[in-house]
Amino acid sequence: MSGSTGERSFADILTSLRYWVIHSITIPSLFIAGWLFVSTGLAYDVFGSPRPNEYFTESRQGIPLRTVLILWNNSMNLVNPFFVRWLAVHGLAVPTVSFLGQYQQCSSSNDKPNSNYRAMTHQTRMNKMLN
Repeated sequence: MSGSTGERSFADILTSLRYWVIHSITIPSLFIAGWLFVSTGLAYDVFGSPRPNEYFTESRQGIPLRTVLILWNNSMNLVNPFFVRWLAVHGLAVPTVSFLGQYQQCSSSNDKPNSNYRAMTHQTRMNKMLN
């Protein structure tokens, strides 16, 4: 056990048989799934990009344009930029504050959240931590 939080050390995780059994299956599986996704052509269909032999056809000798992105850009002009900024800031801030709140609820002597955290005063928390 490293530290007072009850976490396993990194060396302990790396030397565990369970770690290697899990990762010897998942890493090759992800590689094979990605290879199949691209080699079957499903990636081209999902993302809407032309296949290598479809870039230049007899009827179109120029670069294929992504009109969907152009239409999306034009529709974004209708959205209030302050709303977009608000959404970006709160999309990052809310999970962070939630995580920090959960982190502060944990006592330093055990890793279970304290259900009475909000009802306790600062002095009570300090006394509890010192005892």
